[in-house]
Amino acid sequence: IFEWISDLKWRLKSDDIEKYIMSADDLLQRHSLVEADIYIIDERLKRVITDADEYLNPDVNIDGYRSATPEEIEIRIHNLQKSYDELIELARQRRDLLEQAKGLSKFYSDIGDAELWIDEKQQTMTSPDMGHDVNTTDSLLGKHKLVENDMNAR
Repeated sequence: IFEWISDLKWRLKSDDIEKYIMSADDLLQRHSLVEADIYIIDERLKRVITDADEYLNPDVNIDGYRSATPEEIEIRIHNLQKSYDELIELARQRRDLLEQAKGLSKFYSDIGDAELWIDEKQQTMTSPDMGHDVNTTDSLLGKHKLVENDMNAR
C-alpha cells in the first residue's frame, strides 16, 4: 500500500496544470480516476489497520512466529496513515488547482468570444459604405440598429 500511495503522490504532484489549461476537463476526469484509486487504498488501509489492531490486541493469543514487534507495527501503521493523509491533502489541492484551471480556461474562452464579437461589430461600424440609394441606406441603418441593440443587450 505504501508504494501505491507514493506512486499516487508522484502523479498528484505533476505540473501539467500550467501546460494544459485548455484541457482542464480532461485533467479533472483523470484526477477523478486517481481519486477512485485513493478510495480503494482507503478501504485497504482500513483493513490493514484492523488486522494490525487485532495483532496488537493483548487479549488475542497468537501462537508462533511474529515477523515484527508491536512497536514496529505501530510505527509502520503510523507512517502508513501519515502518508495516506498527505495523499488525501495532495488530491484535494490538485482538485482545487484543476478547478481553478478550468475556470481560467473558461475565462480565456469567454475573452476570445468577446474579442471576436467586438471585431465583427467593429467591422460593421467602420464600414465606409454609406449607401447609394434609399434602400441600401435603410438596410445599413437597420444593421446599425441591430448592432446598437446587441451592444445594449451585453
